[in-house]
Amino acid sequence: MVIRGGNNLQTMMKINYRYILIAAVLLVALLSLPTQAKRKKVAVAAAPILSAQDQRRMDSLFLESVCERLKGNDSIARSLLEECRDLNPYAAEPYFFLAKYYADDGNDSLVQAYLEKTVSLRPDNQTYLETLALSYYRNNELDKAAAVYESLARKNRGRTDLLQILLGIYDKQKAYDRMIDCLDRLEQIEGSGEDITLSKVSIYGLKGERKKALASLKQLVAEHPYDINYQVMMGNWLMQNGGESEALKIFTEALAKEPGNANVLSSMYDYYKSVGQNDLADNCLKSILDNPKTEDKTRLTMMKAFIQDNEARGDDSTRVIALFDQQEKLGVYDATLAELRLAYLNLKKFPEAEVRKARTRLLSLEPDNGSVRFELIQSYWKEQNWEEVIKLSKEGTEYNPDELAFYYFLGLSCYQNERNDEALSALRRGVALADDKSNKDIVSDFYSMMGNILHDQNKEQEAFEAFDNCLKWKDDNIECLNNYAYYLSEKDTALNKAAQMSQKTIKAEPKNPTFLDTYAWILYRQDRYAEARIYIDQALANDSDSVQSGVVLEHAGDIYFRNGLTDEAVGYWQRAVKAGGGSELLPKKIKYRKIIEDGDRKKQDGVKQKQNGDRKNQDNDKKKQDGNKKNNP
Repeated sequence: MVIRGGNNLQTMMKINYRYILIAAVLLVALLSLPTQAKRKKVAVAAAPILSAQDQRRMDSLFLESVCERLKGNDSIARSLLEECRDLNPYAAEPYFFLAKYYADDGNDSLVQAYLEKTVSLRPDNQTYLETLALSYYRNNELDKAAAVYESLARKNRGRTDLLQILLGIYDKQKAYDRMIDCLDRLEQIEGSGEDITLSKVSIYGLKGERKKALASLKQLVAEHPYDINYQVMMGNWLMQNGGESEALKIFTEALAKEPGNANVLSSMYDYYKSVGQNDLADNCLKSILDNPKTEDKTRLTMMKAFIQDNEARGDDSTRVIALFDQQEKLGVYDATLAELRLAYLNLKKFPEAEVRKARTRLLSLEPDNGSVRFELIQSYWKEQNWEEVIKLSKEGTEYNPDELAFYYFLGLSCYQNERNDEALSALRRGVALADDKSNKDIVSDFYSMMGNILHDQNKEQEAFEAFDNCLKWKDDNIECLNNYAYYLSEKDTALNKAAQMSQKTIKAEPKNPTFLDTYAWILYRQDRYAEARIYIDQALANDSDSVQSGVVLEHAGDIYFRNGLTDEAVGYWQRAVKAGGGSELLPKKIKYRKIIEDGDRKKQDGVKQKQNGDRKNQDNDKKKQDGNKKNNP
């Protein structure tokens, strides 16, 4: 072809390569179409020959359907295929491709009917046959599936995958003779091997043909005379099938050839246990565990066996602990053994100090083990050992950076330790990781703590924004609702909002003295003195602490004063002084027997101590029950 002019050349160079790919697919599809020449090779004598015009239309429709399918226009492609089917009902390809569309619709019966039609028209096409066989298998028509796969296997004698599929089908049907036949055919292709022989042994066992099973094992041993493991395998089989004495003979001979072989010793351990010779069994176990070359899996198995035996005999747990210590001395102590030791200590209810030591050892071997780290954090939390909690939590954010709970504990422990900047940093890093799959309780508490810290730092606007975020995640977070409401009342702003939040906390915990005091103080700020007195009385009545909060007592005095009860007010102020709380104005209130305002009520000392010993103590009590949160951060 001659290209005239530069513009035409540029146009040709800009051809989208996707259309080149489509052209290639079309060519493949064209080659698979049922042309007149090809139909002469297909064993469907009754198929009529299309006219040249119909054949061209058939080719065009089919190729157009392929194009539409490649462009993602499945409905158009399906319609074109249906036209092909109607134009030439003896062409296999339209049925095959339509079956795929019916499969997408979930119309299994029509899928199978079309696949059967496809195969009837092109019984020589292996792709069609395998697709039909798979359809039979999925519909649990195992006899039909097996028949098609057997046909394919006969035509493709080197394809072991077909024989493996047949094995699976015959296994479902419990057709053991057919399974043996498949294994024989696999053996002819791949040669004899451990997997095939052991499969035969298993099937012979299911059939109750023990002689054939033993003969297969003996053949495997004969083929590998220098591999002790096959001898052990045969000995284990004999142990399970009444041949204990013969099994012991095999084990003894094998051990003579390879002293210290862990597999042989493990089998001998099982033998001695089965005949009640526990001392000899213990010797075998000791030989296995004392050998640093023993595989980790075998070592773990034998340790578990020893623990079970020790429990069954009611022996002292110190024997088990000594065995774990011995593994450490050998230098073979790994995370799996450390985990087993920890589980054993928990089972036997060892003292917390021993359990903590085991957790620490396991964490040193497996520092990304989040659950063990959580358990250690809990252990130190109970003791209020903030430094250890901080250390463990900080490491947790490094080894498990996506685990929100570690940021939670880091922020909370820093907050308890009055390291507020560090606490705020950890909490901010934590909330940055939060998404719609995060635990809403934990994220809400993140923001609640951030709000408390920011308020302590006199960053009121940021604190209130944090509280708002807290309530977006969990609108019934009562600690946040109480603190937020109280801070608003101290700022003497948004008192209606504060009252609504405070009412929610009282509804949740109607006898909580802190929540009652907050609501009483909000009412006081709203000049609703008579109502405030009702709630402050309830707060005092429900305060079970031996020493009541100075802040609450001062509030009571102020409220009583506004109700015209000056003597009672002075009494409460005096008790507040003795309690060691309240504001700096208390002495003046007592001296002048009236409320003294400083013009900036939010600066009263009561703001920070408000929570009747406070937000920190309340947070502490709440966070001690963190088990449900830590497992689902």
